[in-house]
Amino acid sequence: MKKVIQVFAVIFVFMLLVGCQSKNKEPVILFKDENKEVILTNLDLTTMKVVSFLDPENQGARGLYIEFKNKDKLEQITTKNLNKSIQIYYRDQLITTQYINHVIKGNNLGFNEMNEGTLKQFENILNAEHI
Repeated sequence: MKKVIQVFAVIFVFMLLVGCQSKNKEPVILFKDENKEVILTNLDLTTMKVVSFLDPENQGARGLYIEFKNKDKLEQITTKNLNKSIQIYYRDQLITTQYINHVIKGNNLGFNEMNEGTLKQFENILNAEHI
């Protein structure tokens, strides 16, 4: 009986450690404004993935799709950065720069004007980081 309790204690401690590590993840995808201030990270998102979109001519196009945890965050960011650019970094490496040309409401956004090389880079990062 004593060994069973010890085994359960070890499993419990292990689960606590694993749980704490997953909650304290550091951001790896950083969205920065023109002043290089971080305005958003992958930890603010529920979803981030490369997807296929239909463009106006019903042609398949790929893009980066993100979904926010806070439904007001997208509107706040696009309002504050209207007619400005934002940069998306993987850790300290610049991946792409996107221009905000209108305020967007809701909790999801698709970047559909990225080249295939950038999208492939995002796919590799998202897979490697398990985002």
